Amino acid sequence: MNSTKAPPSRFSDSILVHLLIIYFVAFFIYSNTFSVPFLFDDEGSIQLNSIVQGLDNFFTNGSGYNFLPNRAFGYLTFALNFQFGGLNVAGYHIVNLAIHIINAFLVYSLIRQTFRTPFFKDSALSQNSGLFAFAVALLFVCHPLQTQAVTYIVQRLTSLTTLLFLATLSLHLKWRLAKENGALLLSRTRLPFYILSLITAVLAMKTKEIAFTLPIVVILYEVTFFGTPGKRLLALLTPLVLTGAIIPLTMMRIHKGAGDILSDVSSATVLDSPLSRWEYLCTQFSVIVTYLRLLLFPVNQNLDYDYPVYHSFMELRPLLSFIFLLSLLGAAIYLYARSVRTLQKATTATKKSEPLPTLEFHHLSRLIAFGILWFFITISVESSVIPITDVIFEHRVYLPSIGFLLALVALVFNATSYLKSRIPAINKAAALLLVIVAVTFSGATYARNRVWRNWQSIWHDTVTKSPEKARPHNILGIGYLYAKQYNAALPEFQAAVKLNPNYMEAWFNLGLIYKNLGQYRESISMYQKALALSKVEATLFAKIHCEIGVNYTLLKEFDSAIEEFKLAVKYDPDFVEYRNNYSYALMEKGLVDAVIEECRTVLGMSPGNQRATEMLMEAERRKRGTANGSPK
Repeated sequence: MNSTKAPPSRFSDSILVHLLIIYFVAFFIYSNTFSVPFLFDDEGSIQLNSIVQGLDNFFTNGSGYNFLPNRAFGYLTFALNFQFGGLNVAGYHIVNLAIHIINAFLVYSLIRQTFRTPFFKDSALSQNSGLFAFAVALLFVCHPLQTQAVTYIVQRLTSLTTLLFLATLSLHLKWRLAKENGALLLSRTRLPFYILSLITAVLAMKTKEIAFTLPIVVILYEVTFFGTPGKRLLALLTPLVLTGAIIPLTMMRIHKGAGDILSDVSSATVLDSPLSRWEYLCTQFSVIVTYLRLLLFPVNQNLDYDYPVYHSFMELRPLLSFIFLLSLLGAAIYLYARSVRTLQKATTATKKSEPLPTLEFHHLSRLIAFGILWFFITISVESSVIPITDVIFEHRVYLPSIGFLLALVALVFNATSYLKSRIPAINKAAALLLVIVAVTFSGATYARNRVWRNWQSIWHDTVTKSPEKARPHNILGIGYLYAKQYNAALPEFQAAVKLNPNYMEAWFNLGLIYKNLGQYRESISMYQKALALSKVEATLFAKIHCEIGVNYTLLKEFDSAIEEFKLAVKYDPDFVEYRNNYSYALMEKGLVDAVIEECRTVLGMSPGNQRATEMLMEAERRKRGTANGSPK
């Protein structure tokens, strides 16, 4: 289409300026996160996880891969962090922020390249491709909803998968665009892009299950911006499509349900979720609308939502949500179909030398449709029919948000294009709107990151927003417990068991609090309730029985203590401290022969164990004293 429009300004097309602004905005709004401690599932996944504490498990033996084979590459990056910085959280946050910035750069690059595809050939929009890409990438990098995927360390799995997802699409696009410049499909200049795109796709499949949608998005991109692929191209796309099989094949090796594999938190903090596939799907209709609301108006963000579960499609909220989502999807299909018809009309007009129809709306409509479809496709893994314990988490919208923001910016460009003849200053108004939104989002992101600064802060915020949910109370209590603020922890654990009387972990934590407060009888009662609720897990039984035994020891009721420690040893015979506690109680009862036997067992298991050595020496001294007729 011929255009007489003025050339773009230096700012609107300056790649370096755009990338520098994105970088500095990202660095500033996340500059207060480098000391954020390990939180929530970080503890079990990184801090206390010996698998990621060094590289040997990934390169010398297979335990690193076998730990979570479906997310092995993501956990390898945690092992690299540990190798170079131990458990210093700053290193983990630097890597997370770098990934987020690279993702924004990839979004920027991908959009600019999209305007070079055949679909946009000779389009007047190409003149503003830099500004368009900048707007999407800037909003992506500064959006407050991204904080959970960036600041919450273990959610690197989400942001890293997004990086590999975008890298695959970008490399694929470079490979395809080379053909438009006359190169053969597998020429020497194009082959590296093709091979690298396959490598990044495989790595994405081994980082997080959301990558399963990558081949679908690649095919959608091909059809949307290049047209229906021919037979030869389909054959070359087959290896990339087949990488999607990696995830289901890997999941078949893991003896867990799909929902457990996709779960974002460890079993230590998960409450039983009896949701059926139908109940989960009905709830997800509402959840997806909540995600869209948060993308538009990111207020009242929450680490652990107390989200209502819906059991029937005919309940008002899921029904209305479904209608809204169906309308949005229908709008995308309508816009896509309309752009196809417009393109056909333009092709016909060109052949007949007739005036060309206006294509700007047609191009923007295709972008809006593509963005909406991207959102729905990429969110489908975690928001469909596979029941996951937690029905909503903000980081799940990190990858889908790219499609949403692409559609939103295209919609704004479309509006300005429509109104420019009526409102001459509309372009300046749109630019001012971008600045205002970006500044607002940046301020909100910086403020949200302040909430993440420590365990008590983030969980106090969560308890305030989810006061009727047991888990936030329990985890806030754990934060106070670690800080030895026992009086502050007590009401949180009490609230947790009141809200959920079957919350075994909270009863156990109450036992710890009462023990530290010197209320040993109450502590024993709490542990016994935890024991009654605990599942058939020997190590957990052993731990609870040991804690009960410690309380009886502190009460100097050694007969009861001996019975509890004996049970702890029975359920976990290889944990030497249980045996040492058992020996101590036996010693207090004067059963020196039993002490000697137990201590020798411990020293056989753990040579040089100081506590066992000291008790053995004392037991032998007492035995000699008894043999000599002297008092014990």
